[in-house]
This record gives sequence, C-alpha cells and structure tokens, in this order.
Amino acid sequence: MYCEISAVSMFAPKERWEPRVKKLYNEGLGDRLMYGSDYVGTIRKNIEIIYNLDWLSDEQKRDVYYNNAAKFLNLLASEIEEHHKMVE
Repeated sequence: MYCEISAVSMFAPKERWEPRVKKLYNEGLGDRLMYGSDYVGTIRKNIEIIYNLDWLSDEQKRDVYYNNAAKFLNLLASEIEEHHKMVE
C-alpha cells in the first residue's frame, strides 16, 4: 500500500494532516509516501508545502518526490539515471 500526500497537504489544514503524515513516518511507513501531481495548478504549491516540512530530512524529501515512486513502479536503474539527467 502506498499513500499519495499532495492533495491532503493542499486542501486540509496543516494542523490536521501534518501529525498524521508524521505518524506514518514514525511508524516506519515513510518509504510508502509519494508526491502526486494530478492537478497542474497546484504542483508548485504542493512541492513547497512538502519541502518546508522541517522535520523531514533532504533524503526523505527526495524519497517522497521521486525515490518511493521509482521503487513502486519498478523502474530500471537506466530509467532512473535518464530521469536524473533530465533535471540536471
């Protein structure tokens, strides 16, 4: 099971969703949280919301933004390398 967290972070009050997301990390489920961009008008705002969670390490943020989805989708190392080259 995986959990996409972008919509809840955008539309629910932070006081409501953030403790729940933090609890998922504390329970060892951080490797199952992913960022999803299903509505083009909110992508930047959602990225900023997750980026500004000061209790997440840079590595955990990279996991939410990309690494967890890459594992979920069983991407090949060559595909991951190609994606990384696209954003350099």
